[in-house]
Amino acid sequence: MTLYPEVLHLDNVLPVARNEAELERWESLDPLLDALIADPELDVATLVEDEILLSIPVVPMHAEGECDPDGLALMGET
Repeated sequence: MTLYPEVLHLDNVLPVARNEAELERWESLDPLLDALIADPELDVATLVEDEILLSIPVVPMHAEGECDPDGLALMGET
């Protein structure tokens, strides 16, 4: 296994509705809205962790022009 550094730049806004009616109103205005209902038992640390995990690429990615399809850099043959 080879480790690779991954820099994440997250700028997410997650609206928090006071109740179900407010959430439904927002969703009627914007069906793609990603929001949740305020809950005193909301685990904010888990919510942040989930947002970070969802932002990580499924596979390692490289910058444009830095593709090494044969993996030569990993084998020290560049």
